[in-house]
Amino acid sequence: MRETLERVRERAPDLMIDGEMHGDAALVESIRNDRMPDSPLKGAANILVMPNMEAARISYNLLRVSSSEGVTVGPVLMGVSKPVHVLNADRLCTSYREYGGVSGS
Repeated sequence: MRETLERVRERAPDLMIDGEMHGDAALVESIRNDRMPDSPLKGAANILVMPNMEAARISYNLLRVSSSEGVTVGPVLMGVSKPVHVLNADRLCTSYREYGGVSGS
């Protein structure tokens, strides 16, 4: 993860990004400010990078069922020539429109 962070910082130095942290600190600014006062982030994280597919799947499912608005977009598999959206059979048709909006960006 540290190597990935350094690569991102080299390629996009203006991007607001921070390194490894617990999920609660990534999503709740007050927790992050308490634990990581030097973090450059403001507000809640809008992208979470996971070290592997298992961690990503666990985190995604936790966020999906606990989201107050019920809107999640992901997972997105990176590292291939273009990003790949992983579509699940249990998703509603409206979810696929959201995927299209992200992939068209």
